[in-house]
Order: sequence, then structure tokens, then C-alpha cells
Amino acid sequence: MTQEKVSPVPPEIKIAERDLPWIGEWSKIFQETGTYGYIKGGYIRDVISNIINGTDLVPKDVDLMVAGRINKVVGVVLGNGGQMVERRSRKKTPVFRVALPSFPGVDFELGVALIKPELYENATPEQIRLYEATNTDFDVNSMSIGLSDLDLLDPHGGIQAIKNRQISLLDTQSLYRNPENILRGFKVKDKLGANFSYITSQIISEHSKVLRKVKRPFLDSQLRPLLTSVNATEIWQELTDLGITQNLTDGDVATLEQAKQIFLRNE
Repeated sequence: MTQEKVSPVPPEIKIAERDLPWIGEWSKIFQETGTYGYIKGGYIRDVISNIINGTDLVPKDVDLMVAGRINKVVGVVLGNGGQMVERRSRKKTPVFRVALPSFPGVDFELGVALIKPELYENATPEQIRLYEATNTDFDVNSMSIGLSDLDLLDPHGGIQAIKNRQISLLDTQSLYRNPENILRGFKVKDKLGANFSYITSQIISEHSKVLRKVKRPFLDSQLRPLLTSVNATEIWQELTDLGITQNLTDGDVATLEQAKQIFLRNE
């Protein structure tokens, strides 16, 4: 496995004291089950944005990646009084949303670190994280924090992207594996007060037809944060400029008001 260049982490990027208890709890769970786990995605992105750009983002959940034995991990959680909130599949692997009794109000989403099976046996934990990061949708979502030593890896410049308020797509195929990632990108940049890089905008525009594969009501749930955002007018205009709106409900949604009537009708 090749080693990727890792962006330096500024010293001011630190785990908040309030988060150390649940991190310690998960570290114990992974040790008990004999597997390796790490934090990935939105929690890290939002915390770093708060530190660097002064935003006030509150992560609604925490994504945890597991290097195998995920069913055993879930068994320990449930055996210790945890609750199963949701189970679904992602890239043909199980994803579990669970809650721990000691930390009410916080959901933890457990997923399998996706690397080639033949690499698992000899890969180090850092290599697993670096490889899995290449399959992430956007650079700001590719950062990870190891639970055992709290080291932050930033192989694709996510910290700098947050600082510059410009996010980039890492993997075009991620739009085909999960077409809703196009709308997810808009949600992320709206939260961060950011823009897409020029190349990312062009790629999203070129491949926006994949959104036709997203079925309702799931499509509604992905559009809802965009249509109810304080920046909804600007977001809808960008969706229109990139040719994305024509791929929603067979292209019969022309205006923001029409979109709200269709996708927010149950609210």
C-alpha cells in the first residue's frame, strides 16, 4: 500500500474537553472487541470550522469507522444498554446508528472502513484511514481522528479547504455510488459558508443526471435542508445554473417556490 502525503495539522486543532468522555467510552468498546476504530467526517469538519472560521456548528451525530468486526462491536453496545436507532446498507456493507445510555442526545453511526480485502491483513491503522479517505466524497469530509491516540489525519487538505471556504470533490465515482452526494455537497458548503472549486462545479454539473436515480421520499429529505436554508434563493439559483434542477422530478420544477410546494408538502 502506498503512503499518501498528509497535510500538517495546526496546533490549535484540538479535541474539546466535553467530547473526551464519549471518545473514551468508544475506545474501550473497540479495545474489548479487538478491532480498530476512528472518527470520520462531519464531526471533525464542524469542529474545525468552529475553531478556524468562528462558526457555531453543532454536530448532530458522530461517524465512527470500524476496521472489521462491526457486528461484534454492535453486540457489545447493545449488551451494555445501548439502543439501535437505525440499520441500513452503504456500499453493500452494514451501517448502524446507535445511542449510548451515558450520552443521551448524541447518535453514533458505525460503518465499515472500506479498503480492498487483500490489504486488511498487512495494513496499519493509519494506512487503513489513508486508503479509506480516497473513497470519500469531498475533501472536508476525508479527515479522521484515531480513538486510541487522538491523532488527526488530513490527507487531502480538508483543514485548508475549510479555512479557504472552498471544497472539492475527491472521487467522481462517489456520485454514482451515492447520487445524493451532490445534494450533500450543497448542504456541507452551506453549513461552512463555502463554495465549490471550479472543477468540482463542472464535474457536478456534468454528472448531475445521477440524481434521477434518487427516489422519493429520500430525495425530499436531502432537499429539505437546502430549501429551508436562509440561503435557499442562492442555493436554488446555483442548482439551476449547474443544470441540476432539471434532474429533479423529470425536470418539471422550475422555481424555488415550486420546489418548496413539491418537496416540503408534508411539513
